[in-house]
Amino acid sequence: MTTTYDSAYTSITTEFQSYWNAGAGAIVGGSAPVIRFAGIELPSIPKTYFCRFLMQPVADRQSSFRQTDGKRFRASGIVYIQVFAPKSDPQAYERLRGLSAFAQRRFRSAIDCISFVNVRINDAPPEQSFIRQNVIAEYAYDEIQTG
Repeated sequence: MTTTYDSAYTSITTEFQSYWNAGAGAIVGGSAPVIRFAGIELPSIPKTYFCRFLMQPVADRQSSFRQTDGKRFRASGIVYIQVFAPKSDPQAYERLRGLSAFAQRRFRSAIDCISFVNVRINDAPPEQSFIRQNVIAEYAYDEIQTG
């Protein structure tokens, strides 16, 4: 099965948002932390737990020279989930690890026809009010382009 960049983005963000909203709140003892999506400007940074979602294409290589129904391309890239925990919470690092592991679990399985590999958690330098980790997942899917 194949997809397009726009469809892949929609599938990944829709599935991740549903997954996150269904389970992340239990980790922090309340409602699910807000997901902030790259490219959508919001007025202020939350003062509590939140994550940022970014999907970055890396390569889009032609993988066949089909003549009758289009050319096949193998698209790949990286999904970043930046997880933020407020330094003011004494349980911040424990909850941060829990949220990161929760996000990592979702990306260890395919979404539609999009596969993920090398799904990992990396510590990131703290910011003024937050400690943070990055969940990084490499993705790939096929696209057939006609015309």
